[in-house]
Amino acid sequence: MKEERIAVMRISGLPRRKRMAVEEAMVASLLSEPFDLIPGTDPLDWAECTRWSRNPRLAGCVDCRQVLNGTDEEFEALQARIDAIAGDGCAVEFEFMEQREAIAV
Repeated sequence: MKEERIAVMRISGLPRRKRMAVEEAMVASLLSEPFDLIPGTDPLDWAECTRWSRNPRLAGCVDCRQVLNGTDEEFEALQARIDAIAGDGCAVEFEFMEQREAIAV
């Protein structure tokens, strides 16, 4: 049994044309069943898809903030894929909840 963790993924300054590649990386990497409601999140803030917004400082770039769940191996795979896609000038960050808050599946 592998423990799933919860993380907030923040991407800033991603060229708009690479947005779909990041979405595909999430699908290919995060194989764990998504939670119906991630503990500690607002049920009214639940999003079926990633919310992208225009980056206010970089023309043609987008940002996102997405709460995700998965195993450590899945997050490592996602990080590697996004790093390969994003390139210079793009910031990618994962903020993990405490391990004790992880949910066993």
